[in-house]
Amino acid sequence: MVRKTLVTLLLALVLGSGIAMWVAWHPNSCSRYLQGDVTLPSTQEVEMSGKTEYVPCEQWYPRQTMAMQTACLVEFAFIGLLGVFAAGDALDWWRRRR
Repeated sequence: MVRKTLVTLLLALVLGSGIAMWVAWHPNSCSRYLQGDVTLPSTQEVEMSGKTEYVPCEQWYPRQTMAMQTACLVEFAFIGLLGVFAAGDALDWWRRRR
């Protein structure tokens, strides 16, 4: 069971660092606005369902592409699995110790 936990941790770390690197390599006007450049608009135009919507810069997730949103959902699934596997490992350890 420990192997599943370690593999899930590794996958979560790799995907999470990939998401962080993608965000760092793709700055936009919102990233400069959030760093304090108030000369830029506080919203970003995003294409949603064939319509152009204005999304506030504080809302990071809706401003991302569908591929990035999917990667984030997969990351959250890995984090959830990691929690389940870690809880199972802790319970097994506790039972063996008793």
